[in-house]
Amino acid sequence: MSRVTIALAADDAYARPLTVAAYSVLATRDADTELEVCVLDAGIGAEDRRKIAESLQAPGVEVVFSERLADRVASLPNTWPHITRATYARLFLPEILPDRDRVLYLDCDTMACCDVSALFEVEMGTNLAMGVLDVQAPFVPFEVPFWCDDGRQPNEWNYNCGVLLVDLDGWRSEGVSVRTVEYLSSDRFLRAQDQEAINVVIGARIGKVDPRWNQQYEIFWEGIAYGYDRLLPLNEAEMQQLKTDPWIVHFSNQPKPWVHGYEHPFADQWYTHLDATAYAGWRPAPPSFLKQQATKWGHTTVRSARRIIDKL
Repeated sequence: MSRVTIALAADDAYARPLTVAAYSVLATRDADTELEVCVLDAGIGAEDRRKIAESLQAPGVEVVFSERLADRVASLPNTWPHITRATYARLFLPEILPDRDRVLYLDCDTMACCDVSALFEVEMGTNLAMGVLDVQAPFVPFEVPFWCDDGRQPNEWNYNCGVLLVDLDGWRSEGVSVRTVEYLSSDRFLRAQDQEAINVVIGARIGKVDPRWNQQYEIFWEGIAYGYDRLLPLNEAEMQQLKTDPWIVHFSNQPKPWVHGYEHPFADQWYTHLDATAYAGWRPAPPSFLKQQATKWGHTTVRSARRIIDKL
C-alpha cells in the first residue's frame, strides 16, 4: 500500500480546473494507492469548496483544505494576468504540511494519465525538488535573470514548476519559502512569478525526471517561429512517445481546456474527468460575435507572419 500526498492551489477562478486535475489523479491511481489531496485555498468560495470535497469523495482519499491564503499572496507580483497569484501558495507548503516530508505539487491545468505514485516515490538524493524542463525556456539564461550571480551555469535547465515533487524537509531546513518570497520582493525579479523564484533559489538542486511526467502544450506548436520540440534533449522516438503517451498532461500556456474552441489531443479526456465531478455537464460559453471576429483576424495575422518566416 502506497500513500501519495498531492497539493493544488486555486482561487475561485481556478476551482473547477483544480477539481478536474485532482480527480484525474484519483481516477488513475492503482487500487492500493491511498491519496491525500491538499487544497491550497487562495480565495475559493464556499460552494466551490463543497463541490471540490464532493468530487473527491472516495475510499482511500482524504481531502484537506489549507487555511485561506489569499492575504498571504496578495502582495506578491502578478506579472502575467492569466496566471493568478494562487500559484504562490505552493511556496508555503512546508508550513502547511508540517508532518509530511514530501509532496507532489500540481498546477490546476494538469491531468494525470496514470498512477502518480511512481513519481511521488522517486529517489531524490540531495535534490530539493524533482521536475521537467520548461519547454518554452529550457535553459537558465532565457528565463532566470542574474543567473550567474547565483552560481548557475548557462547549460543548466530551467524547470517548469507545474509538476514538481518537493522535499518538504529540505525546504524547511534551507529556508526555501523565505528565500523565494524575499527574491520576489527584490528588484532582481523579472516576470515568471513563483517559477522564476524557485529556479533562482533552488534551480541547481532540482533533479530531472522523465519528461512524460510533464507533457507541455508547446511541444505541439508547429512552425519555425516556435519549434520548441527541437530544444528538448530527446530523440525522435522519445519525442513521439512524449506526444502520444504522457503520464501527466500539462495544458500549459494559453488557451486552456475550459475555453470554448480549445484544441488539444487530450482535451476530450479532460471533459470526461470533468463530467465525473460535481461540475458535470458544464461547458464554456462561445465568445460573442465581435470577439470571434477579432480572434479570427488575429489568427489570420499570425498565420501570415508564420508563412513569411517559414520562407526566410
